[in-house]
Amino acid sequence: MRKIIVISLLLLSLILVSACGEPTKESEKPDVKQQTELSPAPSEDASDTTIVIGKPIKFDGFEFTITELKIVDTKDNKQALRITYDWANTGKDALTPLFCYILSGVQNDVEFEGGFVSSDDVNYDIGYSKVDSGEKVVGAQDAVPFDDIDAPFRLELKEMYGEVVYSLEINDLKEYE
Repeated sequence: MRKIIVISLLLLSLILVSACGEPTKESEKPDVKQQTELSPAPSEDASDTTIVIGKPIKFDGFEFTITELKIVDTKDNKQALRITYDWANTGKDALTPLFCYILSGVQNDVEFEGGFVSSDDVNYDIGYSKVDSGEKVVGAQDAVPFDDIDAPFRLELKEMYGEVVYSLEINDLKEYE
């Protein structure tokens, strides 16, 4: 049984790595017409790692813009922070948004992983769609759980297998109810 689980995890890892990789063939070029439809992403300071709602964050191959934060109830009678975002494919290959980034949170020195929060108020469908080069999706959703609505919370975003962490310090989660 362990071998099956290990093999399954290895296959899943290979799929995730290939979902966000760059193409090896030079003949694969993005459609220029599609690229012009992307909204420009002004970035005054590339070293700034603070998440600003509505400001695009550029990664290698995609652009991530958080458009809304909202507290939602989970199916296990807890709460989570729902993140609504727009995601643009700036790479050369078709990509799946949810396989290209990691959302997590930190509260009271405890890290909470995003990925899948079971809630009727979070729709993961858009994030699981394959997005061609130069295209974007609008209104995708993800969520990160937390324990205490009265405690400060730090939302963190990074590229899958990346090292740079973007963060947003939230002193009052109740602002997003």
